[in-house]
Amino acid sequence: MRKIIVGFLALTVLFSSCGTGDGDSMSKSDRLAIIKELEDKAFSDVNKFDTTSALALVKNYSQFCDENKEDELSPAYLFKAGDLSMALRKSTMAIDFFNRIVYDYPDFEKVAYSMFLVAFIYDDQLKDYDAAKKSYNAFIEKYPDHEMTDAARFSIKNLGKSPEELIREFEKKSDTTEVQI
Repeated sequence: MRKIIVGFLALTVLFSSCGTGDGDSMSKSDRLAIIKELEDKAFSDVNKFDTTSALALVKNYSQFCDENKEDELSPAYLFKAGDLSMALRKSTMAIDFFNRIVYDYPDFEKVAYSMFLVAFIYDDQLKDYDAAKKSYNAFIEKYPDHEMTDAARFSIKNLGKSPEELIREFEKKSDTTEVQI
């Protein structure tokens, strides 16, 4: 009986140390190869988005960044992970990726867009208008001259309004500004 228990424990240790390769740390080149393969698979058909591959891709982007924090690809991969997560309606996951960019890579070229997208996700996907307003205001304060600042101001003004309400307001405004001859 003792041999069976020792054998079982040895097998358990062996299998747990080998892992499945799915979430384990791997070489940078192996991780990049997997990312390339998943990108090709997820976006191979322009008419069909492979959700399973996209989720695996998000996971591998994140793992690459965890394993290679100082690599110049990390903030770009975090942005791609956030963008894909947003497309997959994984809203809180997307916010986490965009916030990692804001806090961990403040010099990244898309940090302002990351801040804006956090606000947009709160607004559009989560319908958390208080968090959206706070996030839009933080974006405006930090980037008052950014190309998305007007969009942030517009969004704050229209938080919670349905597309129909916006259309009615626009039509009403255009009726009052029409020139009469």
